[in-house]
Amino acid sequence: MKPVISLLPLLPLFIPLIGAPVAWMMPQTHRADQIRRWWHASVLFLTCLLLLIGPLYNGKVAELPFQTLLGSGESLSFSLDSVGRTFALLLTGALAAVSISSLARPIERFEAVLSLIIAGASVGVSAANNLLTLCLSWGLMDIALLGLGLVHVPEESISHALRNGAINLTSVVILVAATVLPTLQPTEAHWWTNLSGLPLQLLMVVALLRLGVYPLPGSVNRRWEGFAVSVCAGGYIWLRIAGGHEGVLPGTEWLSVIMWIVLLITGILTALSPDFATALPYVVLNHMAILVLAPLLDAQTALGVIVATALNLALCLALLRVDLRVRPLPPLDRWVRLPLVLALASLAGWPFTLGFYSRWTLLAAGWQQGWHKGVLVGAIAFALASIPLWQRYFQLQREVREDRFPRWAVKAAVAVAFLLAFLLVLSGVAISVLRVVPLGLTQEFPTSSLAGLWPGSFRVFAALFLTAFVVPFFGGYALHRLRRRIPGGANVWLDTPSAVLELNWLYVSIELILVRGRHLVEQVLLAVEESFYLGWILLWGLVLLFYFAGR
Repeated sequence: MKPVISLLPLLPLFIPLIGAPVAWMMPQTHRADQIRRWWHASVLFLTCLLLLIGPLYNGKVAELPFQTLLGSGESLSFSLDSVGRTFALLLTGALAAVSISSLARPIERFEAVLSLIIAGASVGVSAANNLLTLCLSWGLMDIALLGLGLVHVPEESISHALRNGAINLTSVVILVAATVLPTLQPTEAHWWTNLSGLPLQLLMVVALLRLGVYPLPGSVNRRWEGFAVSVCAGGYIWLRIAGGHEGVLPGTEWLSVIMWIVLLITGILTALSPDFATALPYVVLNHMAILVLAPLLDAQTALGVIVATALNLALCLALLRVDLRVRPLPPLDRWVRLPLVLALASLAGWPFTLGFYSRWTLLAAGWQQGWHKGVLVGAIAFALASIPLWQRYFQLQREVREDRFPRWAVKAAVAVAFLLAFLLVLSGVAISVLRVVPLGLTQEFPTSSLAGLWPGSFRVFAALFLTAFVVPFFGGYALHRLRRRIPGGANVWLDTPSAVLELNWLYVSIELILVRGRHLVEQVLLAVEESFYLGWILLWGLVLLFYFAGR
C-alpha cells in the first residue's frame, strides 16, 4: 500500500497517458468521435485539477519501482514543485480550455491520442528529477509532436513537418548525450543544480532548439499545440538553466547579439506578412527571443521575465484558439470578442499587460547593461511586430460570424474565453503593478527577481517610456496606416525580402546537400556490392587463408 501511496503525486502524469489508449480504443465513427471529445476534455480537466492541488505534495520525490539498464543504476525519479506545476499547468490548461470550448466539434482518434500524450509528457518534463527522466519524457513529447505534424496535413506541409521533426530529433540526441556523459554522476540533487561545462552547454542548446529554431514558425492555425509545447517545455528548461546556474551563462556575448538580431528580423517578417494568421508565428518567435535574451542581460530579473512571457504566450495562444468557437451571444452581443482584444493587447505590449512587462523589463536590463543600440533595435522590432495586431483589431469591428454552433457550445466557448482573459489581466496586473508572481511561485521568485516599472532615475524612465511604449504603440499604429495605403500590387515586391529573411533557401540547400550525399553513398555501396564482388570474394578468401595458416 505504501508504494502505491508514494505514486499519488504522479497522477497528473499517469492520467493523460492512461486516457490516450482509451481514446484510441473507441471506434472511428461520428458518434464515437463526439464521445471521444468529451473524454479528451474530461481527462485534461482532471489533470489540471490535480496540478492545482499540487501544493499538497510539493517537493515529494516519487520513483518508479524498477531500475534502468544504465550502469549508473538511476531510476525514473519525479518531483513536482511550484515551478514545474506552473509550466505543466500552462500547457495542460491551454489544451483543456481549447477542448472544452470545442465540445460541439468531434475529435478524431489520432488528434485526441497525441494531444493526451503531449499533456502527459509535459508533466513528465516538468516533474523530471534527473536527466534520465527528462530525456525519456522529452523523447515521448517529440514523437507525439512529429505525429501531429505528419498526420492529416496537406502535402505541401509535409516537408516543413519533417524539418521540425529533424530539429526535435536533434534535441533528443543532444539531451541523450548530456544524460550519458561520464561527468554527470547520479546525485540526490535535481538535474538543474551544479550544471557546468559541456552538460550545461548541451542543455542550453536543447532549450534553444525547443524554443524554436529560427525561422521554422509552422502554422498556428493548423497545429497550435507545437507552439504551446515550445513555450512551456522550452521555457521551463531555460528557466531552470537560468535559475540554477550561478554566474554568467556560456556564450552570453555572441548569443545576446544573435537574439537582438532575431528580435529585429522577426519584427520585419511580422510587418511583411500579408495577414494576421501568417504573422502570428513570427509574433510568437518575437516573444521567444525576449524569453531567451532576458537571462543573458540580467540574471536577477530574468526569472520574472521568463514566467511573464510564458504565461502571456500560453494564455494568448489558447485565447486565439478558443475565439474560433465564439459567436455573438445576448446580452453580450459583440462584447464576446473582448477577450480576443485583450489577447491582442497583451501580444502588442500595451500597458499593464504581461507583454508590456516583458518588454519594459528587457529594455531596462539592456539599458542598464549598456546595450543602448540593442534597446533601440528592440523598440523598432516591437513597433514592426504590432502592425498585424492593429490590423486584426480593426477587423474585429466589421467582422460578422454566422451562428453555426449549438447555443450551449457557444456559451461554453464564451465562458472559457472570459476565464482566460480574466487570468491574463490578473497575471498582468499582479506582475507589472503588484510585483507578485501568481500560481504559488513566490518562494522560487523573490521580489528582487521582479523588476518594477520605476528604474530609479527619471531620465532612464523617460527613455524606457519612449522605447517600450511610445515607439511601439504609436509607431506601430502609424506603420499600420502606412501599410494600408500601399497598393495591393506592390505587395509582390515584399515577397523577395520576406523569402530571404525566412531562410528557406538555407534549408533547401541543406536538404539538397543531404540528398546528393545519400546518392553518393548509394552509388559507392552499389559499386562495392556489384562491380567489385570478385575482389571482395578474393579478399575474404585471403583472410580465411591467413587465419587457417596461422592456426
